[in-house]
Amino acid sequence: MLFTSFQVAKRRKKLLNYMLFLRVTPTLPNTFINFASPIVGVPYHIFFLATAIGLIPAAYVTVRVQYFLIYMSKELLY
Repeated sequence: MLFTSFQVAKRRKKLLNYMLFLRVTPTLPNTFINFASPIVGVPYHIFFLATAIGLIPAAYVTVRVQYFLIYMSKELLY
């Protein structure tokens, strides 16, 4: 744990970019990022901002796919 805390402190200036990268890419589950961030010392404002911005693309795609599926199911039924 000391190693990861040291890495966070070392990359403090680009931590927002790194957190955005973690949120946008599907490599790590969001639950892991949520639990690990305070343990390794990610500041709350960076965590909150990266979460707010990073989850928007996935939410947008999810809503659009759901809308498309509902539209297609109505077209097939009628």
